[in-house]
Amino acid sequence: QIKKMKLKEINITAGITWSPAGVNPSYLACGTSAQQLDSSFNSSSQLQIYDLDLAHATLDTKLAASIDTPARFNSIVWGAEGQDGSPSGMIVGGCENAAIYVYDATKLLAGEEALVSSTEGKHSGPVFALDLNPFQKNLLACGSSDCEITIFDLNKQSEPMAPGAKPALNADVTCVLWNRMVQHILASSYAGRCVVWDLKKTASIMQISDSVSRMKARSIAWHPNVATQLVLASDDDATPLVQVC
Repeated sequence: QIKKMKLKEINITAGITWSPAGVNPSYLACGTSAQQLDSSFNSSSQLQIYDLDLAHATLDTKLAASIDTPARFNSIVWGAEGQDGSPSGMIVGGCENAAIYVYDATKLLAGEEALVSSTEGKHSGPVFALDLNPFQKNLLACGSSDCEITIFDLNKQSEPMAPGAKPALNADVTCVLWNRMVQHILASSYAGRCVVWDLKKTASIMQISDSVSRMKARSIAWHPNVATQLVLASDDDATPLVQVC
């Protein structure tokens, strides 16, 4: 039997992401969640970094950095490779105001101006999903409303590219995830289905949907060692399923 033990506690309503493996000490970045209010009904938005400090056996977590942000977060990721060699990497937030904001984690921890760039005006609606390519760490996949999927090169700040033709559907992209073995393969979920894209072909190469169980795929996880295997999960209470494909 697995024993559960609470180590730390942070009483906020936020999306979270761990600091990369190479960053020491270990941090947890928290971006105020979109479309949710805490008990105080505070409508402000913040990006906060907490130092876990597991050497101290208390539930309290040390706040290492905090800044106000232009909008609340739907998604947040922390990449290992920062611009200009930032040792703590970069934190990227997909927000409710149809924009992505990129922050230098080293500057944020030092109390300096940390906002590096943004993509305001380049999305069809709120940005719901993000993932950084594990091979080319400057490539950011984004999922927005109206089935919009875009790839940004964070180093060049150029116009984004699309992985293929945009579907004619009015649906939010709930997940984007790079393959862990093949750097040009990207999976996405929208309208209850999973669509896999090949960036070299600029086209979708696979679509997975389940008409039998009527499962609506919302989240995706690639197998870390098998390039052709993934797991789909539904958040529908009527069909709370996990499928291995």
